[in-house]
Amino acid sequence: MKIMMTKICKKIAFPLMTLCLAMGTVSCDDFFEPETDDVLDGDDYMAEQTEMYTGFLGIMTRMQAVGDKAIYLTETRGELLEPTTYSTSDLIFLYNYDEDLSGNPYADPAGYYDVIIACNDYLANIEEFGEMYPELWDEEVSDGLISSTIRLKVWAYLTLAEVYGQALWFDDPITEIQDLTKFELLDNEAVVGKCLTLLEEGYNGVPADIVFSWYTWLDPDTPLGESVYRYWDYMIPTYEGLYAKLALWKGAFLQRDGRDDEAVPYYENVVDMLAETINQHMLTVSNQEWNRSQLSAPRNKYWASEEPTKFQAVSVLKYDYTDNQTNSLMKHFNTQYPNDYLLCPSDFGLARWSDPVFNPGASTGDSRFGVNFKETAAGSGQYYVSTYVRTNQQPYQDDTYIYLFRADEYHFFLIEALNNLGRFVEADVLMNKGLSGYAGSVGVKSVEAWTEYQQTSGLFPEFSSLWIGGLDGSHKYSNDGIRNVLGLKDRAFVTDEEADPAEAKKANDLAIADEHMLEFAVEGKTYPALIRIATRWNDFSIVADRVAPKYGVRAAEIHAKIMAGGYWVPWDLQVKSE
Repeated sequence: MKIMMTKICKKIAFPLMTLCLAMGTVSCDDFFEPETDDVLDGDDYMAEQTEMYTGFLGIMTRMQAVGDKAIYLTETRGELLEPTTYSTSDLIFLYNYDEDLSGNPYADPAGYYDVIIACNDYLANIEEFGEMYPELWDEEVSDGLISSTIRLKVWAYLTLAEVYGQALWFDDPITEIQDLTKFELLDNEAVVGKCLTLLEEGYNGVPADIVFSWYTWLDPDTPLGESVYRYWDYMIPTYEGLYAKLALWKGAFLQRDGRDDEAVPYYENVVDMLAETINQHMLTVSNQEWNRSQLSAPRNKYWASEEPTKFQAVSVLKYDYTDNQTNSLMKHFNTQYPNDYLLCPSDFGLARWSDPVFNPGASTGDSRFGVNFKETAAGSGQYYVSTYVRTNQQPYQDDTYIYLFRADEYHFFLIEALNNLGRFVEADVLMNKGLSGYAGSVGVKSVEAWTEYQQTSGLFPEFSSLWIGGLDGSHKYSNDGIRNVLGLKDRAFVTDEEADPAEAKKANDLAIADEHMLEFAVEGKTYPALIRIATRWNDFSIVADRVAPKYGVRAAEIHAKIMAGGYWVPWDLQVKSE
C-alpha cells in the first residue's frame, strides 16, 4: 500500500519554519528533514473519481509523518524518559526545557500544519469535484470522507494545543503565498473551543461523526482477513475519542475559572458517549479488552502482533516499512543496530513502578513494566523502552503502529469525567475493583437485580449489565477495573460523602494522574493529561512535582521552569510574509 499524492500547493513561511507539505513516503532518516516539491493545486485537485481516494491518502501520509512526533515532544520532557549517551543536542535541549528551541527539528510544529493545510484543501476541492463531475458523485462516500477529514483536522489542532499551548487557526485552503498575519493565533483554550465547534457543527451540513468504512467502499468482495484495507478503518480518530478529550479540557478550563456548573454538561456528555460506546463493543464477546477483563490475554501486549490487536484498537496509525511507510520509534528507543538508542527510561521513573506507596501492591509485580521495558543486557540493570517492539520484529523494521486512542483510554476518560461530576464511588470502582466485583459486593446476581440496583441507588445508570460478566449466561467478560485486573491493590480514592467536594475531586484527579503515568508510559498521552489536570486546579505543581525529580541535582531548576509556564514546548509562531 503506497500512500502518495502528486499535486501542487505553494509554500508558506513561519520564522525558522516552513509549512512545507511533506508529501510521499517518509523514512526514519528524513523524518525531521522533509524535502519535497510536491504541493496541492487548488485549481485542479480532483480530475477523476480516484482522486477522492488518492487525495485523502495524501492527508494520511502527512499524518503518518507526525504520528510519533508528540511522543518525543512530551515524553522527553515528561516524568519518565531521559537522553542516553548517544543522544543528540536537539533532544538534550528539549529535555532541558530550553526556552529557545529555534531551529530544533523536534520542536518544529510544521508537520501538524501540513495535515491541517491538506485537510482544508481537501474539504474545498472535494466539493468542487462534486460540482464538476456530478455523474461520479457518491454522496455517501463523499460525506464519509468529509467527516473523516474534519476529525483529522481536529486531531492535528488538538495535538498542537496539548503540546504547544497555542496554534495558528485557519480554515481557508492555502494555494498561494499570502500574508498569514490575518489568521488567528489562539491559545490552547481557544483552540479547544474551535475544535469542539467544528466537531459539533461539522462542515457544510456534513456531520463529523460519520463512521466510514474503507473496506466496505474499496474491497467488499475480499474476505476481511485477507484485505489490505482491513486496518484502514482504524486510522481515522474517532468522534467520541476526540470529543471526550476536548470536553475534559473544556471542563478543566471552566472549573479553573470557578464555573463548575457550566462544566457539568461536558462531563455528562463524556460519560453518556463513552459508556454507550463501550456497552456496544461489549456486545461482541471478542472485544473483552473493552471491558478491562481478567480474561483478556496477553495483558498489555498491545504492540506484540503484526497488526493492532482488536482488544485495544480504537484509532491506530499503521505503517509498512516495505512500502517506505515508517516512523522513528525504533531509531529512538531500540538498542540494536541500525537504531540509535537516543532515549531511555530514567532510574527515578522506573523506580515508581515498584514503589508500594506510588503503585500499591507493586511488590507483587506490575505486568505493564515488563511489557514497556527490557534490560539492555541480562543483569545489567540498564533498561530500554520495549513498548514498540513486535514479536520477531527486526531492528530495521521501523514501522510499529501507534495508538491514537485505545480502549483503556476511554476508561480513563470515563473515570476523570465521573470524578469531576462528584460521582466518586463510580470513579473509584472503575479505577480499582471493577464493576463486576462491586456488583458482587452489593449482592447483584442477575440482570434484573442490576436494573433494580441502578434504579434504587442511582449509581451507574449508563452502564449495561454487560459490564458484569455472566449475569445473563451469554456474556462471560466482566469489568475488573484498571488495577484489579493486574492483581494490584486499590489506589486510594476519596468517596466519603462528607468530604469537601472540591478537595475530593482534586485528590482523585491526582490519583488518576499517577495511574496514567503507569498505564500509558511512553505513549505521548500522559504529559498532556497532567497539564489538563493541573489546569483544572490551577496548580502546576501537579506537573512539576511528578517531572522534576528525574533531573536529580537539577530538579529545583526544572521545577521552577515548569511552574513558570515551561510545560508548553516553546515555538515562536510570529508569522511573516515572503
